[in-house]
Amino acid sequence: MASSSGSVTGDDPASPRRFQPGSSDVFILSWPCMNPILCYLFFYRSGEDGWTPQNVTIIEQDGEHVNFLFDVPMPNNSWFGYNNYFPPPPPANAASLAVK
Repeated sequence: MASSSGSVTGDDPASPRRFQPGSSDVFILSWPCMNPILCYLFFYRSGEDGWTPQNVTIIEQDGEHVNFLFDVPMPNNSWFGYNNYFPPPPPANAASLAVK
């Protein structure tokens, strides 16, 4: 799931006041189909200003939390993140990679 207009509370991630150096930005997201165990987190960066997120903490409603440490510059015009799902899902072309 993605929300291009912001979080359910009306916060706008595209606001010029968001994601400033040294800032902490909080978004509250809630969808009925969210997995109870958060296994992956990806960002998409577009623009020339650069962005290096330090870390992202996701706090679930039951108080459980998951930390994702980034601390590296994000590539431009590309998705970047972590997939901690185990076992990892098969590649999109898994059928063509199957041994016959």
